[in-house]
Amino acid sequence: MEGMVLFESITGLWGLLALVPFFIIYLRRPKMEEQMLPSLLFILQDQQEIKRFSFFKKFFSNILFYIQLLVILSLALALAEPLITLPYDGSREHTVIALDASASMQTKLGAGTRFSKAVAEAQSRITGKTSIILAESTPVTLLREGNSREAKALLASLMPKATPTNLGPALLAAKDALSGTAGKVVVLSDFLQKGGSDLSVARRELAALGNDVEFVHIASEASNVGIVELAISGNKVEAFIKNYDKEERKVTVSLVAESGTEKKALTLMEGSIESASFDTPLGKSRVAIEEADDLAIDNTAYAYVPPESSIEVLYITNRGASSIIAAIGAAATTTVHAVTPPVLTITRDDEKIEPYSHDVIVVDGIKNVGQERGILPGTFEDIRRYVEKGGNLIIVAQDDLQSIDLRGLLPVELVELATDDSAIVFDQPNNRITKDITLASTRKHFTTAAKHGHTLLSAAETNATLLVVQPYGAGNVAYYGIADESNPFATSASYPIFWNELVQFMVGIDDLSSYHLKTGELIAASQGEVATPSGSIAGSRVLADEAGYYAFDSTIAAANLLDEDESDVSGTAEEAEVADSFVAGRVKSSQDAPLALPLLMLALALMILEVLYIKRRGDL
Repeated sequence: MEGMVLFESITGLWGLLALVPFFIIYLRRPKMEEQMLPSLLFILQDQQEIKRFSFFKKFFSNILFYIQLLVILSLALALAEPLITLPYDGSREHTVIALDASASMQTKLGAGTRFSKAVAEAQSRITGKTSIILAESTPVTLLREGNSREAKALLASLMPKATPTNLGPALLAAKDALSGTAGKVVVLSDFLQKGGSDLSVARRELAALGNDVEFVHIASEASNVGIVELAISGNKVEAFIKNYDKEERKVTVSLVAESGTEKKALTLMEGSIESASFDTPLGKSRVAIEEADDLAIDNTAYAYVPPESSIEVLYITNRGASSIIAAIGAAATTTVHAVTPPVLTITRDDEKIEPYSHDVIVVDGIKNVGQERGILPGTFEDIRRYVEKGGNLIIVAQDDLQSIDLRGLLPVELVELATDDSAIVFDQPNNRITKDITLASTRKHFTTAAKHGHTLLSAAETNATLLVVQPYGAGNVAYYGIADESNPFATSASYPIFWNELVQFMVGIDDLSSYHLKTGELIAASQGEVATPSGSIAGSRVLADEAGYYAFDSTIAAANLLDEDESDVSGTAEEAEVADSFVAGRVKSSQDAPLALPLLMLALALMILEVLYIKRRGDL
């Protein structure tokens, strides 16, 4: 209970017994001997009444008595080690500031941003020792128990990042920073966090430990249209753009690359998402919304396609028009040379080529040896040597494929041609080649007896292999067993994606998603250094907290926000009410203050006063 005095050493109170001899000595001082004179008898009789009260009069008029009494009381009470319980504000000793540095804090607010407003609010709350935690997707402790000058200088130097909001881990870091002692935790944020830790639970845990917890809601009205997703394949870059405003917005979306700039106009209804597609350029490029709004960070998205992703494909066929040629050639990174047997050194465009210098050879709809414009007897022997040395071959099923001598290159054993409908089974549904395609059934196909290889698609009823990839020598061979002329797959939007992924997989080019990451992810650099958009950082694990390009381990990756929730900077009334409910009053706490030292100092001061008084009285 506040104001209560407790004694740690009750035996010390025995020192109060020193008052007994003190009073006895004082009351038994030597007195002068009185002589009765007749001439003074009348006066003495008048003083009898006064003598009755002389004891009390002298008792209360003797200053030296009180000084000595207080000295004895102070020393005796000091021996008992008294404690008094007083109200205590631990927040003035250690303040932990958790500052939201997520992308949404870059939103304009007045002449500055939400982040600059949060920094100003944080500086006004600095008391005592100060620790500062930057709340990114992963919290970063920037200062631990620094003084106010260090804290204010550090806050003034901070800039917001490009990561999603994640306040829960920052509160745990604040708890660790207090190291079990009571203090004040100030969280400054726009509280746009949609998932993750329950902030109210974290606040109650901190308050239960005797901490003063304050959540400062930095909010503002905002207008925003932002890029929320970016899909990149070998043939196109598609940006998905959302309008967060409560009215229709018209925007211009541009793709800026080394090869030039392409623009498209979009009209977005309230709350709608629309997409803009562009041909995929090699190297670095960026998609940008040209119109300014209150949040700039989601108006730009970066893309990267390695220049070595360029692929040359030799397409050997006796067909006329081919959906496969169109699908493979749709990728900006792929060049297709179509040739008609028996001549493989001159393309249909009369361009002279070296056939076995290509990255991939596709054989589709060819005529057999001996037929008009059929392949030469040694063609597949040359192709076999090409594959053994590291080349890549794709064989497309055709009705008379069993009659063609493929020199053992086919990764399956063909049994018979089936014409009944059969559902298609995705044997490896998460494989990069087939994960994004739409394919329900097939009619005409060969039943097969599989050899070795990675089967990706098969027919349910006949258990026939429809797509398989198998290593052969230093190269790879794939078999595509779907008859495109009798299947709507060839006209679907996923058809070009499928062929682009198959060709890139055969060549050994990484999935383009490996060159793209979202801000807030950790980069693992085996060489111990990462070039970030703002400079180089030494370390094997670096947080990608800026949008832009990162270079590490001889590769490049583009980092983007692409977070639909983080871009929703307008906030809702419900979110504002929740954030405001987090603002708490001061947590009441108390502290036992020892009184022994003050009592000893009081006793010393009284003894000095006693000496001065005796000297003034003339007894020294």
